[in-house]
Amino acid sequence: MLRDKVGAWLNSQNDATDVKPVMLMLNGKRYQGAYYRLQGEQRLYVIGKRPDQKGPTCYRIHLLEESTVDDDQRDWYIAGSIQNESNFDSVDWENHPFGNHWVVVPWDIEDDPDSRIDDYSDEEYCRQYIDVEVSR
Repeated sequence: MLRDKVGAWLNSQNDATDVKPVMLMLNGKRYQGAYYRLQGEQRLYVIGKRPDQKGPTCYRIHLLEESTVDDDQRDWYIAGSIQNESNFDSVDWENHPFGNHWVVVPWDIEDDPDSRIDDYSDEEYCRQYIDVEVSR
């Protein structure tokens, strides 16, 4: 499956650790990707077009593992994305071999671990849930 290829590719990158292929569900749409850590920071690498957002949006993670749900109460946000693979050149494909993708990371302020992403915005964020199923 594609998620296994993403996991293998991330494992080949020198800085990625704790790589796990995943299937994600957001607003009724399935995505494939991988969970990993980069310099200790948790991330989700998700293949495909990023979801439409109406206003400020962040995510909460439901980790589906062994018939349990582990709710991560942190705010996660899209930290970066590549959304126009039609303009890729060979270097782009080498660095982003799966084309369109987006990366989700947790909101994490060292000095204020209880902070929410809203604390740094004039608008309140809409929270959407992403179900994450880890591949075995």
